[in-house]
Amino acid sequence: MKKLTLRPYPGEILLYDNFEAFQRRYKSMNGGHSHVHDKREIWGTTVPIMHEGCAPTFLVYARKNWPATLAHELSHVILHTFGIVGIDPRAAEGEPFCYMLSHLIEEARK
Repeated sequence: MKKLTLRPYPGEILLYDNFEAFQRRYKSMNGGHSHVHDKREIWGTTVPIMHEGCAPTFLVYARKNWPATLAHELSHVILHTFGIVGIDPRAAEGEPFCYMLSHLIEEARK
């Protein structure tokens, strides 16, 4: 598991490349319920965990941290985050979105 920050936006990402570890964390944060996907078929998934009055935690699973899967899943995180803070992802020709995606992928691949 790797923890990524969404700085300057609220929240954090818990990134997993192991589905069983992702599933354990999901259960611990979601009252013991399992994530619905069958691990044999899943390449990646993103689950926002929202708690009243707290910044969101995003549980992200990306098989083997493949760049294409990372880009896909982290895009879900950014779109959700931009929705929370009121940013149109198309604003400024998408530059805030693109810079955030580049930054998160760099951090995830370290």
